[in-house]
Amino acid sequence: MASHSLAEKWCIHLSRIFALIFLILILFLLYYPMVIKDEGKRLLHLNGKKFTAYCKKTPAFTPKLSLLEEPETYAVNPKIFKRNIFGALWQGLPYYCAS
Repeated sequence: MASHSLAEKWCIHLSRIFALIFLILILFLLYYPMVIKDEGKRLLHLNGKKFTAYCKKTPAFTPKLSLLEEPETYAVNPKIFKRNIFGALWQGLPYYCAS
């Protein structure tokens, strides 16, 4: 058996990781639509017309931005807003200072 360099070992290791990730993704894409279909049947049985109306407004797989409905106003708790806005600004600070 040939001895591999460290770079070759890393390439082999990464290719196996990516192959595993690809396999999991394929299995997920094959399995998940069946789960959605079964859940849809169950929810239709439980909720009837309400669920039918919900399905007309909500895509099953990908979001549709044209269906987005923004409220006229938002209710905001000032304490929670201040705590979270400063957290968001703090996380963006390194990007701002680097430029």
